[in-house]
Amino acid sequence: MPASHSDERSLTRDGVELAVRDHGGDGPPLLLLHGAGRTLADWAAVAPQLTARHRVVAMDLRAHGRSGTGPWTFPEVLDDIAAVLDALGIPHAVLAGHSLGGMLAAAYAAEHPETPAAVNLDGHGYGQPHQYAGLDPEYVERRLAEVRGFAAQAAGRALPEAEMEALLAQQAATAENLGISADLFDAASRRALAVREDGMRCLRPERGP
Repeated sequence: MPASHSDERSLTRDGVELAVRDHGGDGPPLLLLHGAGRTLADWAAVAPQLTARHRVVAMDLRAHGRSGTGPWTFPEVLDDIAAVLDALGIPHAVLAGHSLGGMLAAAYAAEHPETPAAVNLDGHGYGQPHQYAGLDPEYVERRLAEVRGFAAQAAGRALPEAEMEALLAQQAATAENLGISADLFDAASRRALAVREDGMRCLRPERGP
């Protein structure tokens, strides 16, 4: 029987703990996948609107949110997705994802032809200048290098208290501008943080070895 309310649990695949939130609902199962650096909490406002017609589940990808850390490759993460679907008894779920989650949804459907559908919301990557039609390729490559550099520096970097509060305040302002519940947005932002061994908080995913 589907859960009748939002229920969070975890399961382990190949030594990596995976956090899953089952929003319940009736109808064809639907798995929601978040973007890079985000968490399943990003779907908190959307999921309840889908439960009238779907059994709705969301997960934290490995190295994100409350899931554990392990080798991050597309094959590994696609196997994580399969493990979650099997554990919940919904192997033929529709996958819907945003950004990185959208790319994973499309890749999973390509490898599992029994998947009834995949929804890719802006999951196209940002790695190649030719993806930005109409812009000078050299300009695009410079800006992409800046983005990659920022991501590499931000991953796992300790956030002093003042900087963390400024980040959360910025997120709250964004929520207000978008008309999103500030509490939901704040919870999603805080879930994307991890506590390091030195007690400092940092943004996930942490930098690899």
